[in-house]
Amino acid sequence: MSPSAQTPLVRLAVLGAGAWGSVLASLAARNGHDVTLYSASKERAEAWRLTRRDPSGRTPLELPTRVQPTANLNEALTDVDGVLFAVPNARLHGLLDAIADTEAAIPLAVSCSKGLFAPALTRPSSVIASRTGAPVVVLSGPNLAGEIAAGLPAAATVAHEQEARAATVQGWLSSRTFRVYRDDDATGVEVAGATKNVVALAAGMADALHLGENAKAALLTRGLAEMIRLGEHLGGRARTFYGLSGVGDLIATCTSRASRNHAAGERLATGESADALLDEGLTAEGIATARAMDAFAQTHELRLPITRQVAAVTRGERTAAEALDALLAGDPKTEWTATPG
Repeated sequence: MSPSAQTPLVRLAVLGAGAWGSVLASLAARNGHDVTLYSASKERAEAWRLTRRDPSGRTPLELPTRVQPTANLNEALTDVDGVLFAVPNARLHGLLDAIADTEAAIPLAVSCSKGLFAPALTRPSSVIASRTGAPVVVLSGPNLAGEIAAGLPAAATVAHEQEARAATVQGWLSSRTFRVYRDDDATGVEVAGATKNVVALAAGMADALHLGENAKAALLTRGLAEMIRLGEHLGGRARTFYGLSGVGDLIATCTSRASRNHAAGERLATGESADALLDEGLTAEGIATARAMDAFAQTHELRLPITRQVAAVTRGERTAAEALDALLAGDPKTEWTATPG
């Protein structure tokens, strides 16, 4: 019997009606739960309500009848058993400000975005917990929204130090085609999901420059070492990075043209500026994360050479070709050691 079949039916709110939020709402609804899908945009919410299809056209999703789109935050949060936060990190603080104005009670929250906040590399789950007072489960994994919307199989990890809370969220979302596994290393899972986006930017640059699969394989391997180095520094466990939220997500994000961070890396390599990409609304969490990680690494004397070069490109300090040349020219012992340490 699947976890969802053992879970009492509940009322959930998914905050964020983009590709990922709408897919999560659909997964929960197909498990029999009632879901409100909140968008701050009245136009987007109305488009979802009228057509039941993705207004952006990014996914083939058709919303189940149990999903009710809304632009009314009070309505979305009324009498909920859980809230899934699926907005980009850049909009998280504004959303939490709006929630504070509603005085809504959130029994259990799920952090579904992937990023870290400067200057201390604060995790989204920590921000949500401090602002709402709710326990926060982390959801992460190799989850390209378009594939899940099409019904293709995928897997993810939910993490919380208390197994019962992770099991609850597992029950909300897990199904035959979307397998959800539990972990108690929320820090490691969340840091892995954020840092792999930085490597994906580098992978996109490498692909745009036609450096080949060998170079990209080396880049991913060394990127994983950086992810682990930072993750352990922040309190995560190294083994977590070899799971779905680490290696799994790294492979999907760095090899798929459907990955927004990979696409952003390709565009950076052609000379477009990171700020221009962000201004046009591209959700590439790796850009802000790379900058935050680089500043943190220099302050704490952490060796993150790939992150440093990616951050330099996002700041317009060098081209992608110059950044990758700098990596290749670095001391292989100090820059590209064969072990994570």
